[in-house]
Amino acid sequence: MKKTNIALAALFLLSPATIFAGKKKQLPPMNEFVTELMQKMTLEEKIGQLNLLPGGDLTTGAVMNSPLAEKVGAGELGAILNVKGVEKIKNLQEIAVKKTRLGIPLIFGQDVIHGYQTVLRTGRHSWLSDRIPIAVGSSLFVGFGDD
Repeated sequence: MKKTNIALAALFLLSPATIFAGKKKQLPPMNEFVTELMQKMTLEEKIGQLNLLPGGDLTTGAVMNSPLAEKVGAGELGAILNVKGVEKIKNLQEIAVKKTRLGIPLIFGQDVIHGYQTVLRTGRHSWLSDRIPIAVGSSLFVGFGDD
C-alpha cells in the first residue's frame, strides 16, 4: 500500500502536465485587471461606459462622420443598440478600440421581438390580427382569453 502511494505520487509529480504547469504564462487575476483599468479611467470615461444609445438608421458612409461616432471616439459611449449591418458595427468598434485612449470595446445589442426585424402587418396575415384591432389614433386593446 505504501509503495503504491509513493509510486502514484512520483507519477503525478513527473507527469508532463505538472512539469509544464510552471512554465505557463500566468495572467493577472481579473480583480487586479479591473482595478487597474478603473484607476486609469477618468470620471468622464466611467460615465461614458454607462451610456447606451440607439444606433438609429445609420447609413454605411455616414457611420464615420455621425454624432454617434464622435461620442464613441470621445469615450462617451459604452454600448449601442440597433445598429444593423456588419460593416457599420465594424466601423464603430474600430473607432472604440483603436481611437480611444483605453481601447475598451463597445457592446452592441438588438432590441428585437419575434426575429431580427419586426414588420407590422396591416391585414389578417398575423395570428394576432384578430386579437389586436388596428385603428388610427385609438388606444383600444382587446385582451387575450376573451373568447
